Amino acid sequence: MALESYVVPVNLSGDAPGALYAKVKLKVGEHKGKFISLEAIEVPRYDNSAIKEPKLVFLVQIGENELPFYVNPTITKGSGSFSNSKLYDILEAFGLLDDWAALPSVKENKPVLLPALVKFLEAKIIGKEARVGVKNAKKGTPEEYSTVREVYTD
Repeated sequence: MALESYVVPVNLSGDAPGALYAKVKLKVGEHKGKFISLEAIEVPRYDNSAIKEPKLVFLVQIGENELPFYVNPTITKGSGSFSNSKLYDILEAFGLLDDWAALPSVKENKPVLLPALVKFLEAKIIGKEARVGVKNAKKGTPEEYSTVREVYTD
């Protein structure tokens, strides 16, 4: 599937990696981070590497380090036992849910293509700071590294 034709799943009501990044290790927990870039990539699906799925990768600067933050290009408000999508939480953290919902295609319930989502996010988020949660993968091994796991709302 071409990234240009990927339709972004959007549900604001709550009703029912390709690029390589330097691996650094930071303290697990909350940090102040600056969103410095965004890229749409295709990665192999976890259960079938022959199938490629789109992902968004924000690069977040924490001090002198840059960490990737991988999110699915899905904007969904959780309900019941289901959580919000990470991208929904990002929009909420930056106070952009109303801006997103006001876009003509979203307002008219028309499909939103991935390039339009990327353009919106780049214009509204890149260069801004937020509190982010850092987690480590491959803990206790020489390959241990950090990634951003979530954005906190104030």
